[in-house]
Amino acid sequence: MSNFNRMRERFGALYQGVRELHQSSLRAHRGHGFDHDVTVAQYVLNIAPDAHAGGMAWCAALLHSIDHLVGADNVEVKTCELAALIPHEIFTNAERGEIVEAAVRHAEKNRHDQKLCQQVLMDADRLANLQPVLLMRSGQYRPYIPVLDLAYLDEKPDPTSTYSEPRTVMDDVRLCIVEYRPQFRLPKAVELANIYIGQLERYMSELREAYKFLGLAGTQL
Repeated sequence: MSNFNRMRERFGALYQGVRELHQSSLRAHRGHGFDHDVTVAQYVLNIAPDAHAGGMAWCAALLHSIDHLVGADNVEVKTCELAALIPHEIFTNAERGEIVEAAVRHAEKNRHDQKLCQQVLMDADRLANLQPVLLMRSGQYRPYIPVLDLAYLDEKPDPTSTYSEPRTVMDDVRLCIVEYRPQFRLPKAVELANIYIGQLERYMSELREAYKFLGLAGTQL
């Protein structure tokens, strides 16, 4: 049995509950689908320092996209409701509290008060956000902005772009790299991040070369 199937069987009620929430939410499939949750969960198993920490963060990973599925006022309530589906014999009440805290606070930048479960989840989420699939997820999450701006095809994005408000999908990808690169903490996460960042940067380089060939790189339309 694969690691994924083993964990899905162990935490079956939680898995099914989160899956059903994704299927019923009007906000589903906006760059944070259930496929993203399970991707983050599997990264957890590859970077966690031990199996127990991995199990806690795996559960937190399934819960971490709730902020994209329900209204802001309901995030913590819904997270606690679904966390109640985790078998009580596996984790203590304190550990279950850490799982909820990790899921609710996963979007923070690095802080000294973040427990191991949250650190593992945050690194795993960043890895999932730097996978090559980022190129598709960025377009799906931000369909209302241009794919690129020919005037800004060099290494630096449009100076008016920010991580939270990129001007183009290409800038969104570039600013994800800038945002996440210094944030990884776990050794295995750092190793994987370097691989994925290299892949994305090579893609950007090939994209620039394609437009240079056309004589369009740097063109102001």
